Amino acid sequence: MTFFLIITLLVLGFLAAAERIQAMAPGTKDLISFLRQSEGWIGIVAIVLGIIWLFRVLRWIKYFNLYLFLALLSALVMMALGFLYAQNVLRGWTKDNASINDNINKVVDKLAPIKEPLGIAAIVLGVVDLLMFVF
Repeated sequence: MTFFLIITLLVLGFLAAAERIQAMAPGTKDLISFLRQSEGWIGIVAIVLGIIWLFRVLRWIKYFNLYLFLALLSALVMMALGFLYAQNVLRGWTKDNASINDNINKVVDKLAPIKEPLGIAAIVLGVVDLLMFVF
């Protein structure tokens, strides 16, 4: 489960910070366009994995330490970026309910300005989580 979290964090971070990454490494254009084709479903997977990971972390909250803090932060960043990328799929599922679509719009309006910093945070957290898991 931890590797799915790490891979999802890295993919979300790569998508969110795509412009900056593409400016630093122009060879990533093909990979970015490949990932953008299915970003809605990547977002749905990220939301589901973020919720699962959040519950797994909250189960051990009484033993709060650095690992749990980073895992909690990783889950929250994953859910935020997942929501940004899954917004079109979610709107498609709830097209008949205007109040849910209004709430989706409110959340997206709050998260959209910090999309790139969230992406960079996701990459950093993914690398740190990988290092903590390996060592």
